[in-house]
Amino acid sequence: MNCQFCYTGRMSLRRNLTTAEIVEQAVFARRLLSNEVGSITNVVFMGMGEPLHNIENVIKAIDIMVHEQGLYFSPCKVTVSTSGLVPPLKRFLHESNCALAVSLNATTDEH
Repeated sequence: MNCQFCYTGRMSLRRNLTTAEIVEQAVFARRLLSNEVGSITNVVFMGMGEPLHNIENVIKAIDIMVHEQGLYFSPCKVTVSTSGLVPPLKRFLHESNCALAVSLNATTDEH
């Protein structure tokens, strides 16, 4: 999205993560932190890149994360944070029962 208030927005897009790469981040975090802080209960999709630009892999990863034979996170504990790309946003709302956060930030106070 090239958001100037986000440091990673200054980097160029190299590629989208695969479904496996997205899920592996949660698996790795669970393994790494389970002994130190207890179990990880929440997942938020945000940061380096707009999740809805990678909607196909994000939805597949969410399905694995909330499935009882997957990582078994509660759907109400999984949130996708977006700048609000409308067509994939509608798809997300139709295909997922996880939470959605829409960022209404801007680089200036102008309307």
